[in-house]
Amino acid sequence: MSKPLVFLSLLVLLSISCFEKPGTGTDTGDTAETTDTGDTGPEPVVSPGFEAVVHPILIERCGECHGIVSLESDLDISTYETLMESTAIIPYDSGHSLLVLLGPHADGGWYTDDERSQVMDWIDAGAPND
Repeated sequence: MSKPLVFLSLLVLLSISCFEKPGTGTDTGDTAETTDTGDTGPEPVVSPGFEAVVHPILIERCGECHGIVSLESDLDISTYETLMESTAIIPYDSGHSLLVLLGPHADGGWYTDDERSQVMDWIDAGAPND
């Protein structure tokens, strides 16, 4: 398929999606209100707290190599600010955050299931400084 044809196809799909009625997937032309089903989506993730819960986990599991004794891979977990300057955390997306994907790796040590869950909840809540 030629580039102009691909571009035109994408343009048509984009223009169709701009006129879809929310929640229906099609443009009916009907301006009637949609009925509220009470479904508000997924529950928001509550942060376990950085200073009280997450930071002590990171200091214990990662501190020796990433900020307390040495600074490997330019990851410094010694403060909230230096941690957030790194690329190890993608707020609201623990599934793609290196802090979860790589986790503590020195000597084969990893987060416990509870620690991993708390770090993930903190990231999924936006990685707040609370």
